[in-house]
Amino acid sequence: METVSFAKDQVVFMAGDPGDLFYVVQDGSFSCYEADSGKELAKVLPGGCFGELALLQREPRKACVMATTASIALTLSRDQFSALLGNLSQLRNVWRLDILRKVRR
Repeated sequence: METVSFAKDQVVFMAGDPGDLFYVVQDGSFSCYEADSGKELAKVLPGGCFGELALLQREPRKACVMATTASIALTLSRDQFSALLGNLSQLRNVWRLDILRKVRR
């Protein structure tokens, strides 16, 4: 995994951007929010992750993410993410359910 640092209020990605990386929060916090309304969908803290929806669905980003504090995240590329998941369809289904819960809040 590659380490990436973000400044407070730095945008990680916007809705519509290509889904090319998966993020695991090492330090700090991030806000996932709707592009149109600005409504917060989820707050992601150390140990949490984001960016999986676009990788699992092979679609552009559906939401925006911004660092709410100076933060550090570990990243995996789409290929690395897929290689690590392999044929674990059950794990993919668990993540899909978790993603749906995040989006429906």
